[in-house]
Amino acid sequence: MPQFKPICVTKSLFYLHGHLRDSELGLGVVAAYAGCSPGHLSRQLRKHVGQGFREIVFTARMTAAKNLLQTSRMSIKAIALELGYRHPSGFTRDFARAVGLSPSQWRASVFDPARDDSSASPQVRSLCLAIDGVPLPHNSDI
Repeated sequence: MPQFKPICVTKSLFYLHGHLRDSELGLGVVAAYAGCSPGHLSRQLRKHVGQGFREIVFTARMTAAKNLLQTSRMSIKAIALELGYRHPSGFTRDFARAVGLSPSQWRASVFDPARDDSSASPQVRSLCLAIDGVPLPHNSDI
């Protein structure tokens, strides 16, 4: 029998996927959207997703970064801004820490011109992303 996530977890993950570009994305804002307190949401995320809020946001941004680096010709600066970084240097530092290579080095090792979807809108690309093992819920799941 499948174990369902509480509605606050599902709603928060849905919100996160749509707002990765917000530089002010915070636990309080997401908890308010999900209809629960920040403390409750934090505990539920750890219990049902296995990560804290900051880890989830970081993982989602790095997953999105890899997707954009691999499937588009967007500049590193554009990707950084798309993912809510105020400065490309912060994105480059975080990406290198997470992956072990700079975004440019990683792209050079994996870019496939045949998969270039740089013409897709950012909204469409973000809807195709998932937080490692936590797929974007459908509207009917909320």
